[in-house]
Amino acid sequence: MIINPIRGLLLSITVGVLFGTSCGDDFHPDHLVNGYDNSPWVLETKVTRLAEGFEGGTEDFDFISLKMSGINHIDQLICLHTKRVNDNDYAAYTSGTVYETLCKKHGDLEKPPVSWVMARHVPCVIPFFSIIDFASLEVTSSEAFDKNHPANSSLLDLLHFATTTPYRVLQNNYRLYFNDNVLYLDDGAQLFNTFKKGSEVMAEDMTILKFIYLSFDKLPDPVEPKHIRVRLTADDGKVYDFETLLTFQEIN
Repeated sequence: MIINPIRGLLLSITVGVLFGTSCGDDFHPDHLVNGYDNSPWVLETKVTRLAEGFEGGTEDFDFISLKMSGINHIDQLICLHTKRVNDNDYAAYTSGTVYETLCKKHGDLEKPPVSWVMARHVPCVIPFFSIIDFASLEVTSSEAFDKNHPANSSLLDLLHFATTTPYRVLQNNYRLYFNDNVLYLDDGAQLFNTFKKGSEVMAEDMTILKFIYLSFDKLPDPVEPKHIRVRLTADDGKVYDFETLLTFQEIN
């Protein structure tokens, strides 16, 4: 049984990705973004999620796959997210030079003209965003995906990209909800404030992030496991490579 989708998104997308509890104590009165940290980025799939023994299995991944591509119960969804393995190993920035520099970089320079009640439903309630801003995204397969996508060719035209970023709020005069490039729930609520074809993703879509979802819109032909490589290049030129085996098989 699928739980309330918004609550499910906030509480169980993946441990440490989003925080669904009230974060009133963390609310920064002078900026939209509460804080940043330097936690590493990791990659997760439905298979790895099951292997790591997450409570609830792949329920939230299945739900998000269904909304993004109409496919669920199939191992075709990739989640990239920051993960704080040990709080003592990673620095958090909620004030000071690093925090203020990032706020200035992102144009987060004035007190948000939104109430806390409204802000609870937008990404500023996430305690920490990555200090890394990405400039480009590449997705390839070590094997041919189909006759039109040989080995090592771009697969961005075959998938959708989804995230929620306060950068879009900052760039649109603190507008909380949007009419374009958004993934909505059946009741009209906003699930992600950025949702577009992978081939249309721009740097501004990958600024101030906590997570990225990549969902394949179609299965390979023939349907068989593929070694998928995701490359994210940061705006400082540093490259982050991730590789995983997507089985494109039904997950029990």
